[in-house]
Amino acid sequence: MTTVKAFIRTGRKDKEVNVRFRLSDGRDVQLFHKSEFMVLPTLWDAKNEQYKAKSLVKLEERTLFNASKRKEEADFISVWWR
Repeated sequence: MTTVKAFIRTGRKDKEVNVRFRLSDGRDVQLFHKSEFMVLPTLWDAKNEQYKAKSLVKLEERTLFNASKRKEEADFISVWWR
């Protein structure tokens, strides 16, 4: 089963970082992709792979980010299955 997870890597909490994607297909395949989406680590919810629910982010920005994230995940899977 192919899964895609969104995560961030950071050493500092005060500057924006790129959201990264990891595609796993079984135990043998792991592919990584660094996206152009930028988030502050203090606003990122690692469990839900999105902005924290109580973070002060405009609704339009949150909705746009979530839609773009879903599209990026779908594109990542489609490239893998070609």
